[in-house]
Amino acid sequence: MKEFKIDGTHKVVIKENSFEVCSGSWRLFDLFVHSRVNLPDKIDVGEKAELKYLAKELESQQGLLAVWEAEGSIWQKKQYFLEIKDNALLYYIKIMGRGAPENIEYFRGAEEVNGSAFSVAGYLNVNSQNLDRERSKFLIDVAGNSEGYEFKGAMMPLRAAPPPMVFPFWSDFAEDWVYVGLAALKGQHNFERFVVKAPRVGWQKTGIHFDLPLKGYTEVKGEWQSPYVLIGFGQDDMDAIKNYSAWQYDNLGYKRNITKEEAHSWWKGPMFCGWGAQCALRSKSGLRAPDHAKESDYRGFLKKIDYENLNPTLVMIDDKWQEEYGTLKVDKEKWPDLRAFADEQHNKGRKVILWFKLWDCEGVPEDECIMLDGKKYVVDPTNPKYLKRLKNAIYSLLSSDAGCYNCDGFKLDFMDLNPRMAGAVSYEKGVYGLEMMKRLFHNVYEFAKEAKSDALINMSSVHPYFAEDCDQYRVHDYDGCLRNPISVIRFRTEFASAAMPGVLIDTDGAVGATKEETLYTYLQMPKLGVPDLYDIPEEFTEEDWAQLKAAWDNYRNNL
Repeated sequence: MKEFKIDGTHKVVIKENSFEVCSGSWRLFDLFVHSRVNLPDKIDVGEKAELKYLAKELESQQGLLAVWEAEGSIWQKKQYFLEIKDNALLYYIKIMGRGAPENIEYFRGAEEVNGSAFSVAGYLNVNSQNLDRERSKFLIDVAGNSEGYEFKGAMMPLRAAPPPMVFPFWSDFAEDWVYVGLAALKGQHNFERFVVKAPRVGWQKTGIHFDLPLKGYTEVKGEWQSPYVLIGFGQDDMDAIKNYSAWQYDNLGYKRNITKEEAHSWWKGPMFCGWGAQCALRSKSGLRAPDHAKESDYRGFLKKIDYENLNPTLVMIDDKWQEEYGTLKVDKEKWPDLRAFADEQHNKGRKVILWFKLWDCEGVPEDECIMLDGKKYVVDPTNPKYLKRLKNAIYSLLSSDAGCYNCDGFKLDFMDLNPRMAGAVSYEKGVYGLEMMKRLFHNVYEFAKEAKSDALINMSSVHPYFAEDCDQYRVHDYDGCLRNPISVIRFRTEFASAAMPGVLIDTDGAVGATKEETLYTYLQMPKLGVPDLYDIPEEFTEEDWAQLKAAWDNYRNNL
């Protein structure tokens, strides 16, 4: 065994077939270096993981580098690497051979081993975005369970797409937090979730490992390197997420997000989003909420807003102003002259943002879609024909040229409807998961900026790889079944700001169980980010509206 300092407080202990991660004198993890890179028909148990230790340490400016070589793997050659770099541990696998991995079980260990030893008590699940901080904490019980604990990456239901793929763990014996997160080079995010599992089988002790489903989309032909597992520390849960994200910005070349200070002034609102108001009309009309995404209704909403002298800077037209979701054609029956409406709002000092349902293939030909079982599934962001269609549609909606609509940006929604199963056929093979999402989101961003340089992209990604595509992070709808809207919004704001420091926050929907809760939430929004009037509560009195106006005026005066 040999110890190496990670920083002034933390160390790693290199052992024959594992490494210990320690805070002070307390061991947090004892992680097997053996990780299973499984094929659909072969489990990579490695014949009891009989590992050969190649190098104890190689000192360089990069810090520690330890290398292990596996014997008996299903791959021709297999090595494990561990580095200390920028106050974090960097673990990865290199394999040689041919095949399409089904998944990687990091730190699982050899045959009949149930995972690695640990002394952490639990973790924060930042994918529990309908919950506040306390209800997003998951204890790892000594008993465990056969299913394990799962962090469901980019899977429904979501309020962040994708979320940061990291687990901040706490321990009852260490003062700070330790994180275990996933990171990958640009272009190599062919996964859609990262899972922590701590099962117990029979009377075996609970072990921990981390699963990365690849579902056969990554083809290995020769040498291949796995995504990284990052292990680092933070003073608390949000500091851990901040450090995990900063490491990726600093070491993987990810571009940081535009900050509040860099943002265009009109991006900072306040804003009106019509979705809640559309839903309120639904109960009266008997129609669907999307049926009320029409000019006559929005003029009614704005008439009330003008009467109360709120004067929002942004007006968001929500679902469904489109004739077809996939083609982005304006529904002329609902919006006889969207250009005139946009120009009129501009004359009032307002911008017009359009709701954008991503992935939907309504109206898009089959040869521009990802197919599944012979049917259209979603649009294909790897297909040049679809990208050409997307670029032309965005130009038509945002450009101020004659014949275009002169709107000002998009609120991206349903971001997590990307394919999440084996067998989906895209134009460019081998693109899956976050990489597929990146293709779509980044192209929307780039096309929008080409059409209008100050176009606003409002989105709900909370991942460092996507920070460059986000002008304004949206905390997303609030589940009205819960009773603590402001604490939920605050929690989402905190972890988004940790992953993307300085990002402009759209506080989005406020739905309280009572009028008082709703008003209180609206009054707190300016303290957290851009105030967003999500509906027009009929129960508000003139005194209530006056309080909201005063809060908005104070927000504007302090920008």
